Amino acid sequence: DIDASGAITIDGTSTLSIDSADDSNLTVTSSGKDLDIAVAGGGTQELRLTSAGTGSSAIQLNASAGGITNQFAQDKTYTIKNADNDLSIVLTDDNTTAGNEKIVMTNTNGTDEGAIALTATAGGVDIDAAAGKDVNISGGQLTLSSKTDEANAISLTTNVGTSETIVVTNTQGTTDGAAGVGAISLKSTAGGI
Repeated sequence: DIDASGAITIDGTSTLSIDSADDSNLTVTSSGKDLDIAVAGGGTQELRLTSAGTGSSAIQLNASAGGITNQFAQDKTYTIKNADNDLSIVLTDDNTTAGNEKIVMTNTNGTDEGAIALTATAGGVDIDAAAGKDVNISGGQLTLSSKTDEANAISLTTNVGTSETIVVTNTQGTTDGAAGVGAISLKSTAGGI
């Protein structure tokens, strides 16, 4: 046991090792006081939090009354990967162009139709782009489907002004209706168009 009513300082010029064989904690109990864990020498050193736990929350970051901030240097990348390095969420700050920050979600190993899925089991999903900016989907077939009984299962709407246009364009399609397939096809199997 080490008990003190004042400060306790441990300084060393070499390795510091603290090991325990049971549940342990490092806690600051006073209100408004911080706990800093840092590697402050600079260079290529790393701060590592490692867990050999096998549960779904082997490492937990909990803020019961406040927020969590992850900050990384300009022109660096913040990456979250799984153990096989085949699924990643990458946050990138491209410092070569001001305002060119990006959020990139990548699945390099998924091959099914839901390799990346955005799911809301009880609510909606919104994708909003700033005025004058585009929402681009490229590289594969775009499919919009609805399995509900809504009267308007899929709606394309523009309501931000009086001169906006909904444009449906196929720049690569060459079919002209042969076998019922057109470069742009509108089909209704049970109702009208």
